[in-house]
Amino acid sequence: MASSVIIIVDPQNPTGAMSQPQAFEYLFPIITHNAGDKRRSCLSQALNDVFSNPAVKGLEGKANDDLLLYDGKKTRHASAGPAGKNISVTLFFYVIGDIAYIFAMGEHEGAGYRICHFGQPNTAFKMKALIVLKKKR
Repeated sequence: MASSVIIIVDPQNPTGAMSQPQAFEYLFPIITHNAGDKRRSCLSQALNDVFSNPAVKGLEGKANDDLLLYDGKKTRHASAGPAGKNISVTLFFYVIGDIAYIFAMGEHEGAGYRICHFGQPNTAFKMKALIVLKKKR
């Protein structure tokens, strides 16, 4: 179970470890310029998923494709809100020990997720990238 998060908006200047309420207060202003009040509950739910543990340590959120890596690490995502309504929130992260590292934030778009709030340059998670996950067989 993630006990804290570190948010990486700028890879050269990540935040310190934050609790769930601190992470919400940090991330919410980033989305308020774009339907922010409608996204309040979606951000809260996505953060709940980052901090949750469905039974096995390290399995917070949902798995991404095995080849969808960030900085050599397998990534996960937590998403809440309806697609196509411009109010969903998707957090991309990886987990090391009991710390989740959130490195990109976007929203549902069609069959995937658009990185639209912050992302990482020169990666699959750059701003405006569309992440489409393969269906698990």
